[in-house]
Amino acid sequence: MEGRDFDKSVIGFSAPPSDGSRILLGASALVLILIATGMAAGSGFWPIAGILAISILAAGSYLWIGFVNNRRAPQPRLPHNLGLEPAIPEVQRQNMNVEVGELCRQLEVDSAHISEMQSAYIVAEDLALRHIQLEENAAMIRHVSIARVPFDAVLLKGDCLICCEVIFLVSSDLRQDKIDAMLKKAAAVRTAIEKLNSIFETKLMV
Repeated sequence: MEGRDFDKSVIGFSAPPSDGSRILLGASALVLILIATGMAAGSGFWPIAGILAISILAAGSYLWIGFVNNRRAPQPRLPHNLGLEPAIPEVQRQNMNVEVGELCRQLEVDSAHISEMQSAYIVAEDLALRHIQLEENAAMIRHVSIARVPFDAVLLKGDCLICCEVIFLVSSDLRQDKIDAMLKKAAAVRTAIEKLNSIFETKLMV
């Protein structure tokens, strides 16, 4: 597979949205999810309806935070030489297919409904990342690689880089191999930053 050249000039952190934007985006997402939940339930896709119902709670939390949190974080400057690059779309797609396939297996969803599960997964991930950004009140880049290590998102909060991984669990049990893989990724980024003698601290958020 041939590599793809990306325009690195477009890489930048998105500042936390204003209160008006938060409320508008949250309300729009809530309405869309309510419609999708009704359609899934009406078609008998109960596992998908259950996932969307959880997304409704996330959207409600998003709206609530938009009302009570009116602080704005200053636009941060990008650290130099950190090797920030957009995640390759093909890699993103492969990772999503793996996660959705695992969810379908655990929820015993028929393969014919994988496309609906993928749509629900994308919506749920978007809401989760919005919720994280609002709670942390920090600037964010989504689907980015640092030192060739991909993450679902990276937050810049003061002198701290927070590497985010979004995982959807059917049960409270997280496989040890996933934990080890995430810790390995965080350690690789920490090592890369230390080699640059950077003042930035790194944290992993799951």
